[in-house]
Amino acid sequence: MTETIERVDDQTGDVRSVSSWVALCRWAGFTVALWAVALQLMAGEFIPPVMGIGLVLGGFAIFLKGERRRLAAVFAGLALVALVGNLSGTIDELSNPTSAPAFILTLLVSLAALVAVVGGVAAFFRWSPDPRRPIVITAVALFLVGITVSLVAAAGIESDVALASDIEVLAQGIEFLPEEIIVSGGDVGVWVDNRDGIRHTFSINELEVDLAIPGLKAQRVDFQAEPGEYTIFCTVPGHEAMTAILIVEG
Repeated sequence: MTETIERVDDQTGDVRSVSSWVALCRWAGFTVALWAVALQLMAGEFIPPVMGIGLVLGGFAIFLKGERRRLAAVFAGLALVALVGNLSGTIDELSNPTSAPAFILTLLVSLAALVAVVGGVAAFFRWSPDPRRPIVITAVALFLVGITVSLVAAAGIESDVALASDIEVLAQGIEFLPEEIIVSGGDVGVWVDNRDGIRHTFSINELEVDLAIPGLKAQRVDFQAEPGEYTIFCTVPGHEAMTAILIVEG
C-alpha cells in the first residue's frame, strides 16, 4: 500500500513538473508573438519573416498545455532555430543600445527564445520545477537592466541640426526618401532624419561615406563627390533593400 502511494506521488510530481515547464514555454511563445506585432508596428510595414516567426511560435503556444512535453520539445527546437537563424541581426541590434526601441524589442525576443529552449528541454526530460522561478526572475532582471542601459545610452546621443546647405534625407519604413538625390559636385552635406526606431546607416562605398543614425535620431555628414552616379545603402543586416541613388552633376 505504501509503495503504491509513493508511486502515485512520484507520478503526480512528474505531471506538475512537466506542466510547469510547458506553461513557461507557452508564455515565452506569446511573448514572441507580441514582439512580432510590435516590431512591424515600429517599422511601419509588413515583414514576412518576422510575422512568420510570430505566427509559428505564437500558434504553437496555444497548444502548449498540461503534460505535452514532446510538443514543448518541438517548440524549443523551433525557438532555437529562430534564435540562431537571426543571430547576426540580433548581435547587431544588441551591440547598438542607442537605438532604444529596436534594442528593447530584440532583447525581449532573445530572452523569450532562450527561456523557451530551456523550458522545452526541461519539460521533455521532466526536470524539477525548482529552477523555473530563478530563470524567470533572471530573465526579467536582465530585461529591466537592458531597458535602463538602452534608455540612458539613447538619451546621451543628440540629434544633429541640419545646415541651410544640407540635402535632407528621410529614413522611414526601412526606405530612403527621396530615392533619387541630385546634388552639384564638390562639397556635399547630407542630413539624415531617421524616423524608424531601428538603426540605419547612410553608406556610399565609392565615397567612403558610412554614417550611422540611431533610431529616432538625425545625423549629418560632409563629403567630397565627383560627378557621377552612386548607390546609397544601409549596412544593417536585413536592410539590403534599403537603397537610393545619389546623382552628382558636373
